Amino acid sequence: MASYRVICVNTVPNGSGTHEHIAWLGLGEPNTWNSRITVAQAIAQLRSPWGDRYYTVTPTTGLRAEVIEAGCESCDQRPYVRTTADGIYDNNLLALQYCAVG
Repeated sequence: MASYRVICVNTVPNGSGTHEHIAWLGLGEPNTWNSRITVAQAIAQLRSPWGDRYYTVTPTTGLRAEVIEAGCESCDQRPYVRTTADGIYDNNLLALQYCAVG
């Protein structure tokens, strides 16, 4: 089991077009993502007791937030990923930068 920092995300519109869902997680160090995984791949790892784990780091405090499996709060789509609730906005997955692909 390894632990990887999520530094960026890519989103896609949800089925109803009312909001976006995370589709990809970019892993690496700040300003340098070196790989992307799909949310399905991340969830498969999270569900395994021996699977990889993922986290974000708050730029303002340096605190770590774990990425967990959950349901979308807007439409209850499952599976879905988010960070653990800690009251800090800038370590939330949707607050991370967009992974520039190309």
